Amino acid sequence: MYYNQVPMPTHWRHTQDRAPFVDAQAMRQENDMTGVWRGNDGSLYYIRHDDPHVWWAGFSDNGSGQTWTHVFHGLPNYDSNVGAWVISGNWADVPRGRNRNYGTLVLTRDGDRLTKVSGGIITRTWQRL
Repeated sequence: MYYNQVPMPTHWRHTQDRAPFVDAQAMRQENDMTGVWRGNDGSLYYIRHDDPHVWWAGFSDNGSGQTWTHVFHGLPNYDSNVGAWVISGNWADVPRGRNRNYGTLVLTRDGDRLTKVSGGIITRTWQRL
């Protein structure tokens, strides 16, 4: 408890040890994608970012999902060549909608905006609500 006979309060010692942890936690929260996002085609996406995984359920027709409803699972990686976060994963339609498609999807992320790079879904851009 004493260093060179000078008392060091326990709470001070613990707050200094936690500083890197707190900084890393704040960075994770800043990069968190969890929330509701709207596609350029009027679709709604409910995204869960469980670091490092990105999951979503996407619904066409302003959220009704009658034409298509799909799920997605992907992983983000920072691409220094592009200078942005790139999210790659797989998606598949589920029986809520009429469509029965599936495939891979690649997106880039710039803050609260996602942009499709490649993949077989209709939505091209997403904006966090």
